[in-house]
Amino acid sequence: MNMDSFTDAFSLQGRVALVTGAAGGLGLETARWLSAHGAVVVISDVRSEVAAAAQQLRGEGLDVHSRVLDVANADAVFATVESVRAEIGSIDILVNNAGLKHNHGTAAKMEPSAWDREIAINLSGAFYCARATLPGMIERSWGRIIGVSSFVALSGLHGAPGYAASKSGLNGLTRTIALEAYRYGVTANVVCPGPIAVPGASSDPKIAERFLSRLPGGKFGEAQDVAAAITYLASDAAKFVNGIELPIDAGARLFYTGNAPKRG
Repeated sequence: MNMDSFTDAFSLQGRVALVTGAAGGLGLETARWLSAHGAVVVISDVRSEVAAAAQQLRGEGLDVHSRVLDVANADAVFATVESVRAEIGSIDILVNNAGLKHNHGTAAKMEPSAWDREIAINLSGAFYCARATLPGMIERSWGRIIGVSSFVALSGLHGAPGYAASKSGLNGLTRTIALEAYRYGVTANVVCPGPIAVPGASSDPKIAERFLSRLPGGKFGEAQDVAAAITYLASDAAKFVNGIELPIDAGARLFYTGNAPKRG
């Protein structure tokens, strides 16, 4: 294999990607990486700031577009995917990054409305986006669906039952897509980040300190650590990688034993 072949395996030239929840943080950094590797990227978010985020990346010379989208609205998801197809091109890469986390209390105290909203965004939204993009991927015999889950999907999270349940559900949804779609040239995988230093990751200093105490290196990861893994999974280099749950946590899951307050 010559050097051009190595380079081509990681190129996303000619691909169109949709990254949800990308007005900032992990989603925006993922869009930056995907576009830098050749993809035309559409970033979506329920926040209107997504337009300014796309403009920021275009200022870096990247081909990035934006859509305001609430992924919990199935009709809006299908309309957005259709508008992208008509104006930019069929979506080859879907990054299900949109997510909501509120520490509303334990399972005994969390309000049903808070539970419903987290499930709607974190899990139903991912399904709607996959449902809208999968037929085109199957028709073209190439596609990548990548879920941004969390290491709490593997461990649970005290005080956040909706978030932990929805992220575990995202893992199961993505594994199922992996089983159903690989024969058609579509892979589906999830990344499971540990604590990452992005705005809004944790507004509670006590929670942040608790996580830091369990991280082997004593520091949070960076958004680019996750974006790099997603970019690999989106490429032809990962064509034989399917149905995995990839922890990106510096090995924290090896040490993490739950974050419930100690008794006594």
